[in-house]
Amino acid sequence: MLQPLAEPGDARFRNLNGDNTLDSNDRDYIGNPNPDVIYGGNIELGYKGIDFALYFQGVAGNDIWVGTKALLRQTSITNLLAETYTDAWRNPGDKTDVFGITRKDDNDNYRNSSWYVQNGSFCKIKTIQIGYTFPKKIVEATKVFSSLRLYVSGENLFTFTKFKYMDPEVPNGNALNMGIENLGYPNPRTFTVGVNVQF
Repeated sequence: MLQPLAEPGDARFRNLNGDNTLDSNDRDYIGNPNPDVIYGGNIELGYKGIDFALYFQGVAGNDIWVGTKALLRQTSITNLLAETYTDAWRNPGDKTDVFGITRKDDNDNYRNSSWYVQNGSFCKIKTIQIGYTFPKKIVEATKVFSSLRLYVSGENLFTFTKFKYMDPEVPNGNALNMGIENLGYPNPRTFTVGVNVQF
């Protein structure tokens, strides 16, 4: 029997070499943190005194190892993701990737496996800025400024992705932890109001 300690709702692991024993010989290389495509672009538009700028970037074809699943889905710890309970396996025939609710894990469900690997492709609207430059006549009438521009901008406004957790734009401290998401703090969404003045 491949998984003698498994119970209903536990993970099923593949015997890759076909010897009817689950061991280190069944390990394989899975996932690739290197994107097939890295892209980005700028759009800048202007009409009379109004200006608009948008910057986007993204990647496609990379995988992410999601450590958050191990940290926030095990029912033996606190501060869990809601889906640990709402999507958990309960009855025969349930189709879910969330294991049954139990305090024990004799099957070692949370061992390293393809369960942790997710598509890391995303497209992110990094910056949008809208500004207005006042006409020179109005500005010069103040006898203080030679030019005046007001603007509003936002960063990290939208992310289009199938990635379910914090942020698919995971930090890469070095080549050894590329594509590993371990509950890192996501890029913050920020808004700025500013003034450009020349005297």
